[in-house]
Amino acid sequence: MKKRGRKRSSKYFPNTITNPEQLPDRVWFNKSGAGKWMLDYTDLITSKKRSMRICSAQASLNEIW
Repeated sequence: MKKRGRKRSSKYFPNTITNPEQLPDRVWFNKSGAGKWMLDYTDLITSKKRSMRICSAQASLNEIW
């Protein structure tokens, strides 16, 4: 199945990720500080877009999924 939307534009990913195209939808890497993996979602109560930290920068692709 073809992914919708544009390709990931960030050129910086930790060394544990060899192919960023295999990441789940709406997951992105925040390189501030020590780094962290974030997930974008819509809050069902307020209908606002939010982001939450899902794992550390050293996480493997399996841990992110």
